Amino acid sequence: QVTMSTNMDYGQELSSMEYKYYEMSVENDKKLHSIRHDISNHIQTIYSLFSNGENQRGLELINELKSRYALVDQMVYCNNPVVNIILSNKKSEAEEKNIETHIKVKENLDNMPITDFDLSTVICNLLDNAIRGCICSEQSHPRLIVEILQKNQYLVIRVLNSCKVGMNIESTDRIETTKSKSQTHGLGMPIISGIAKKYRGDFIVSAQNGIFTATVVMSIKGNKSAKRS
Repeated sequence: QVTMSTNMDYGQELSSMEYKYYEMSVENDKKLHSIRHDISNHIQTIYSLFSNGENQRGLELINELKSRYALVDQMVYCNNPVVNIILSNKKSEAEEKNIETHIKVKENLDNMPITDFDLSTVICNLLDNAIRGCICSEQSHPRLIVEILQKNQYLVIRVLNSCKVGMNIESTDRIETTKSKSQTHGLGMPIISGIAKKYRGDFIVSAQNGIFTATVVMSIKGNKSAKRS
């Protein structure tokens, strides 16, 4: 069982190579958070400079910010622009809600026999549900972890998030679809399941010890029914 109490607990569930990649991912996340904090402080300073008529100094600071934004743009998760935008936006959304978020993508997602539409639909629904689950978890330090990797001839998308400690699920059929504040993981589940079956895959969920895990598996071998959108 993967736990989200500490990085080491999570690392014990991964191979040494995967955990090394995870540590690199966490370090990049810290750098990005630091840059965002720095930008926020500078924006306040720029506002004050222009308010006080010091336009030249304000412009100089803006030019420095452009360089920092360039650094942020380089911190991409994958080479698929559609997926990268979704991951970046959802991570920002989660962090705005004080959800600690870690994302790692280990595969080339730009040449998959899976359409961008289907891939983005799966990822969007998984992350929307995960963010709602974290909010409803009532945990003081909610966390969200996204993994995208390839195992044999299958693309695996796994999302782990904090949930209510008493929540216990072993099958997608037992998910309740609701917009109430209790639990909202059911939203989008039929859509995700349908896309997984389209690519001769599966959609599996579980919830135990305050951790909700959603895994989507899709075949990437000889899938003639899918064409790039």
